[in-house]
Amino acid sequence: MNQLRIVLVEYINRNLGDTVIGECAKFLVEDVLSRLNIKNYKICEYNMYYQDQAFIKNADVIVFAGGGLIKYKRERFWEFIPEILRIAEENKIPVFMNAVGVEGFDESDERCRKLKNALNLSCLKGITVRDDFDLLKSKYIISPKEWLAPVFDSAVFSSRVYSTPLALKENRKNKIGLGIARSGLYVDYGYVKSTKEYQLDFWSSIIKILNNQGMEWEIFVNGLKDDWLFGKEVLNYAGINDYSKLVNCPAFGKELYTTISSYSGIIATRLHANIIAFSAGVPSIGLVWNKKLSQFGTRIGYPERFYELTDKSPTEVVNDITRIIELGVAPATLQDYNAAINPLEEFLRKYLSNKQGTTNTKNGATYEKVLIAHALGGVDYKYAGTNSVLAFTSNVDKGYRIYETDVKLTSDGEVVCVNGWNSKTKEKLGVDNLKTQLIYDEFLNLKYYDNHFDTLDFSNLIKLAEKYSDYKFMLDIRYGAERTIYLVKAIGSMINSSMSKEENFIFQLTDPNAIDYISNYMPELSIMFDIPSKEEMMEYNISDKEIADCCQKDCVKIISLRKDMMTRENLVKYRMYNRPLCVFVLDRVDDIIFALENGVKYIETNYLDVLTMNALLQGL
Repeated sequence: MNQLRIVLVEYINRNLGDTVIGECAKFLVEDVLSRLNIKNYKICEYNMYYQDQAFIKNADVIVFAGGGLIKYKRERFWEFIPEILRIAEENKIPVFMNAVGVEGFDESDERCRKLKNALNLSCLKGITVRDDFDLLKSKYIISPKEWLAPVFDSAVFSSRVYSTPLALKENRKNKIGLGIARSGLYVDYGYVKSTKEYQLDFWSSIIKILNNQGMEWEIFVNGLKDDWLFGKEVLNYAGINDYSKLVNCPAFGKELYTTISSYSGIIATRLHANIIAFSAGVPSIGLVWNKKLSQFGTRIGYPERFYELTDKSPTEVVNDITRIIELGVAPATLQDYNAAINPLEEFLRKYLSNKQGTTNTKNGATYEKVLIAHALGGVDYKYAGTNSVLAFTSNVDKGYRIYETDVKLTSDGEVVCVNGWNSKTKEKLGVDNLKTQLIYDEFLNLKYYDNHFDTLDFSNLIKLAEKYSDYKFMLDIRYGAERTIYLVKAIGSMINSSMSKEENFIFQLTDPNAIDYISNYMPELSIMFDIPSKEEMMEYNISDKEIADCCQKDCVKIISLRKDMMTRENLVKYRMYNRPLCVFVLDRVDDIIFALENGVKYIETNYLDVLTMNALLQGL
């Protein structure tokens, strides 16, 4: 039976406030489907940044997860939202916008008009609004909607989503959380008095007062690196060298929730730090840089706890947080939850309950035989290129059966999984001075993305291959004949001495000399020949004839191309060698459909998992 396809439109970035919104919205949708006894469905999470028309066209219904979407002065929502709604209108797909924020209106601004026109399309059946409901009704909405109501931001229910009961006050740390954001945020939104210098003085004074009163504190952020770096500046400005006072950037929504819920109270800049605190029953002072914070304070019944940075002195702010910790906070009620979920439930009952999943067999693809998890797979549409066990285990349940991993040598000759010794690796590992190669022990002691993803060596990859013996691993080696030959020999020896099956590995190589060596002396190995770019041909002195010769060698089982080389002309050219084609890295359904329609058999991707593709395109 074909699955019902619910496309959940999200705004995915490293600001975990948006992640929490998405996870909470998904929870609400799943709760509704359970109430409606709808079981045969797939929630396909869509990152609107990708502007992927095929993803939208294949939905049965579309739900916007929420957040501050109805705005036009910042971000590109005025572009993304009309495009999504246009496609939904053309394909008669019902749409619901859940708990969105409304920020401003100006009829003279073309972006605003474009947004207004889109919101009045007939496909958009309902909108619930977290802030400025009156502005939406009076200025944006002309055509009637079946559902139009004010609700809480979905993240208000994060304590339900993360299955975390409200911590009793006496069980919380006696610690104040200081939620800091990048220094330019206030000025960017017109709060010109709140300069960087003012903020440094403000936060360092807060810290000094807390220290003088013997109160524990620490700085946390919502996930953005710029916020974290400013937190570090604050510590330096305050003359504090103890960086344990600065919590590492969180990578996951529940991680941020757990941090905030552990405090006795917070003073915070970001909206969703305050929303999460409210959900967890933690009193908060919200420092206003956008009126959505003051609107939230009013909505929850504590308007006096939200004010501009320059409204009060640091001493007054500390007095306020001390006082409200004693007063506490009354979180959202069951009535609030039902008010938020009822319009969504009515929408899904009307537009999904009697719908049957439709079949689209245009591609005829079974995606577990097509998709390859690049660098062992990406996580949460945000974290990729880690070649880590966590990436692998996060993707096993998403249906992947083929994994690509990058294999390199450390400076002391050990085989590890790393996506090149380059600036991107340096950034992900947080290494200040990355050498051409790291030594083995140094590499294994590092973690990616602020200590969240362990590094991996090849011996542990072998153990994964032994445990998941029906999976295939493509080993990306590629450059430099002499080092490649040494590396391939080392890998071959490790595979042969383990319980792994040799046929479960395929070697991705670019250098013709390395392929010549392997075809003559290690013919049992299977090779995926990666077509070099024009720049690489010049750098490594590779001729067109050598490329043609490699494509025809018996040991070459697959030919691969990069995304920027995926033209119809190139695909026709390389299909002539009668080898399966692989293209990498594709993260848009549109691109995958184009590749399959032009004879590509394998596709490396960071984020488009097997279960999502099988549901979206129903090509079983």
